[in-house]
Amino acid sequence: MISQVGQWKKNSIFSTGAGGKSASKSFEAQMVSAVERAQDAAELDAAEEKKNAPKETQDFVRMIVDKINDLYEKIKNGEAVPSFQIGARSFTIEEWDKFLKQFDSLEDAIRELMAEEQRKRAEEEERQELLLEVVITD
Repeated sequence: MISQVGQWKKNSIFSTGAGGKSASKSFEAQMVSAVERAQDAAELDAAEEKKNAPKETQDFVRMIVDKINDLYEKIKNGEAVPSFQIGARSFTIEEWDKFLKQFDSLEDAIRELMAEEQRKRAEEEERQELLLEVVITD
């Protein structure tokens, strides 16, 4: 740290210049002090991060252990429900049955709409044919 500040002082615009003038010593001292404080703060931040890292790791381990214990209790009490991965989603048996019923009802509704559309087209074609026959016979 001190070597970096010394290097900064040596290369500073406040050192004796070409004209032999020197800058204000108090301002230079303030700048050196500010650089030293910034370096100290950076070192403290790094030390604090090292201190907090194990605590965060312990927190994550605690969360995992808690989740494992919750799952164990659910399995032991018969509250756990098997779930199956299907595509990007996961379904229990009840959720899957409900999903299939909804899908089937939507599929039936689409089939009814398509059948209705087909009937309308057939009626329109028949009407057009009758109209054409009437026009041709007249």
